[in-house]
Amino acid sequence: MGNITNDVDLYDFEGYKIYRATDFEFNDAYNITDGDGNPTFLEPYVQDGVRAQWDLVNGKSGWHPVDLNGIKYYLGNETGLVHSYVDNDVVNGQRYYYAVVSYDYGGDLTNNIIPSDSPMKLRVNPLTGAVSLGPNVVEVVPSPPSAGFVDASFAGDQVDHVDGSSSAEVFLEIVDPQSIKDAHTYQITFDDTLFLNQQGLAGYDTATTKSYYLVDVTNPNDPDTLVNNSEYLPETDADVIDGFRLTFKNVESLGFNRDLSSWNSDSVWTFDVARYYTFNVVGSMLPFDYRVIFTEEVADTSLDLCMRTLSNGNCFPGFLQEGRPVNFKVQRQVSLTGDEAIDWQQIPIGFIDVIPYGYPDSIFNADGSRESDWIVFMDHEDDLGNPLPSWRFLLNLMPNDETRIYDQPRPGDTAYVIVDKPFLEEDVYEFTTHAPAIDVAKASSDMDRIKVVPNPYFAASAFEGQNTFNSGRGPREIQFRYLPSECTIRIYSISGELVKTIHHSSPLESGTGRWDLLTEDNLSAAFGMYVYHVDAPNIGEKIGKLAIVK
Repeated sequence: MGNITNDVDLYDFEGYKIYRATDFEFNDAYNITDGDGNPTFLEPYVQDGVRAQWDLVNGKSGWHPVDLNGIKYYLGNETGLVHSYVDNDVVNGQRYYYAVVSYDYGGDLTNNIIPSDSPMKLRVNPLTGAVSLGPNVVEVVPSPPSAGFVDASFAGDQVDHVDGSSSAEVFLEIVDPQSIKDAHTYQITFDDTLFLNQQGLAGYDTATTKSYYLVDVTNPNDPDTLVNNSEYLPETDADVIDGFRLTFKNVESLGFNRDLSSWNSDSVWTFDVARYYTFNVVGSMLPFDYRVIFTEEVADTSLDLCMRTLSNGNCFPGFLQEGRPVNFKVQRQVSLTGDEAIDWQQIPIGFIDVIPYGYPDSIFNADGSRESDWIVFMDHEDDLGNPLPSWRFLLNLMPNDETRIYDQPRPGDTAYVIVDKPFLEEDVYEFTTHAPAIDVAKASSDMDRIKVVPNPYFAASAFEGQNTFNSGRGPREIQFRYLPSECTIRIYSISGELVKTIHHSSPLESGTGRWDLLTEDNLSAAFGMYVYHVDAPNIGEKIGKLAIVK
């Protein structure tokens, strides 16, 4: 039987690193040496001065306390983890190898255990020269796209807000263009905690987003639900679905945004907006922006407003604010067409007239202290069609600025009320994706861009990569770039003899074809001048020259 110990193997994952090299043995990255000059650690890839290394935010950063022959392991600088990376410093045609490795924290000075990387598995077949890569290593050869290439996209380059009034944002990023479906329409909807009060009683204290749905509605008779009632709205890293990734910038809850709300004039007392609440009558916060417009003449007539109700629903005696003509009107924003007649809709209002105290004057004003009249937004209804309150507007926040004189609202003044609106049930977003495609007219024009690299070919090419065989110089390579995705390349000697025929077929994203400098008889091509002919059915032709110098 084995021995039983009290030791515990700690889970001490610390972070990720990316190594990049142009050879499968990663010699490019093996350049951190110990005190004796011996290569010891691989260096993470550095782009624009930033290391491709990300670690947990856990108070463990900088250099590990244990050294190895005079060097220490770098743990990172508390960046937090990311799950995608873009390398913008690459050369077309050059072969790159990338490895993503995790590393642990290691031990401490009591046990002298240094951090360690997860292994990179690579194997070369000595007979075929084929390189087998482990699950955390990839081989990448950047290439210009095929002639006429049109990248994957989504209609309008934005996610359309087709219904609702949320001030939150949805972002769409195409991650895998080859997985994008053509002419597919997707719809995003939400659940929320909002309860519209129709009985004069309190519903939920706050309105927040509960969850979201993503549905492919291309076929309205057979919608495909891709995300069902997910309570997690990702702000950064998210799952890739059908080649794209959705992220959300939500607001915490429904409420008045004091920072964005303002007057059209800076000479008026600042205002406050909150959920209407008096005694046992509580309004429902509605997800709209508003504007309060003050006029010289009568602009509207307020509704009768009961500030306290009896158990039978009647108004408590002495708590009825009767309707009256007023010098203002309230509108709420219902769309964003740019046409004010369409975008702004006048709403019913209530008016609690308390200033001057005991002498109501039907004019919205304040007394310069903490007292103010109330404007009540009455913009939703009960089941019988009776208006119910939502928000109340008042002048009760005096600016802390003794150098300026603030005053009551005057004709021509307009208060803009901005409400933070999270994703709510009535919000609907839609977008339509388009898969990569070939534009035939553009492809015909792009035929003039076809070129040979390198040209001339001097004995070798930087794009040929490392020799994977035990002997010999390894394969040679000349590249044809900006080719159509389907075409035939014929290479002739100057005398007109056919040397090689290459049938090129590639994904739309790759417009590079290769010639290994072997003839149809599998012999090495002689040095000299050659003529190539590219034939792409229904697109066009291109004739050019190339040279081989040995």
